[in-house]
Amino acid sequence: EFVRSHFPKVSFIALGQNLGFTGGNNQGSIIAAARARASFGRSPDYDVFLNNDTEVTRDWLINAAQVLETEPDVGIVGSKAIFMDRFVSLGIKVTPPFEPSKMGSSDTRTLGCFVKTPFKGINLKSDPVRIRWKDAFGQQEGGRWISPQASILLPIVDETLNSKLDLSLCFGGEQTQETRVEFFLNESPSPIMTCDCRGGKEEEFTFEFLRKDYVSIIQNMGNFITSNWEAGDLSFGEIDNLQDSSPREVPAICGVSMFIRHSLFAKLGGFDSRYFAYFEDADLSVRAYLEGFKCKVVPKSVLYHLHCGSSGGEWSATFSRLVAFSHLLFSSKFAPNKVWHARLAELKRAAKEQFEVYLQTNDLNSTPQFRAYLSYLKKPHVFYVNRFKRGRVSVDLEKFPFSAKN
Repeated sequence: EFVRSHFPKVSFIALGQNLGFTGGNNQGSIIAAARARASFGRSPDYDVFLNNDTEVTRDWLINAAQVLETEPDVGIVGSKAIFMDRFVSLGIKVTPPFEPSKMGSSDTRTLGCFVKTPFKGINLKSDPVRIRWKDAFGQQEGGRWISPQASILLPIVDETLNSKLDLSLCFGGEQTQETRVEFFLNESPSPIMTCDCRGGKEEEFTFEFLRKDYVSIIQNMGNFITSNWEAGDLSFGEIDNLQDSSPREVPAICGVSMFIRHSLFAKLGGFDSRYFAYFEDADLSVRAYLEGFKCKVVPKSVLYHLHCGSSGGEWSATFSRLVAFSHLLFSSKFAPNKVWHARLAELKRAAKEQFEVYLQTNDLNSTPQFRAYLSYLKKPHVFYVNRFKRGRVSVDLEKFPFSAKN
């Protein structure tokens, strides 16, 4: 209602049901193209998809469109997405890492330490949706495990004031094990604090941050796609230093801000509507590649992004369930047999473990992989067809421009 009253020129399209990111944008493209033909006698040159939890800068549109105008071999263009908040980036390095499997656990992860949440501090936002984690594992009761080298991105309430953080860390392993933890401010190579701790113990740390320590953090600069058909944000969690401004080719474009030739979008049939959300942008980018087009990200096309504003925050139950299912669907369409079977087996293993949790708690929200596997079991034929179709383009996919993670 706010938008209707303050922006009367904005057109609203009521679909009657939630079709997800894919279905809603597909319908938007069809309706917008029909209106363009009715008004101007021709289809639009480009479709632009923009998330609803964003704010764009002045030259966001023109800088992205210019690449499509001047480079005919580029089919999809993306923007640089910066988190809306200003942050302090606190890096944590733990040596040696903690490996639960060496203590008889079935947990095969290589871990750093357990970070207790919620945080205590001054002038730091406490909303878990706004706190960002780099190289960390999913939230669980009381906090989350991080990798041996990880970062916590702490959002600031008031940029004119200094801040303070009280941090509690728990270290795995035997009490006889010595563990060294180093803390780094804003990606500095030199630690601001170094402590020797003991395994199996909880330690308290206090940090004070000055106004000059606050930085802007990149959420996305295009998407990576690895040879194992994992996908995600390029430059996620990096400080925005404004230095590299040239358009660059990337494996895929993030759907937060996507510019695509309308003729290409129509030829591809739009987003694959079997994805409700997540991985649909990587999927579209791969299919554009198979049609002979490149993807480029334009750092001078800038917007600010809340990120996961519609799914309850990164690694919430909804986010985790959608990502688990979408990743499986994505793999079924493009991954080689070895990777596909390994991904399906991993999801099945996680689903089995979470089913045991469900029997104890009767809470489906704590079982995202289990729910994703149920979705797979309901329509296995979809995945079988994908595997068959994948064989037709296997040679072309071997030449795909894969990239490493951040």
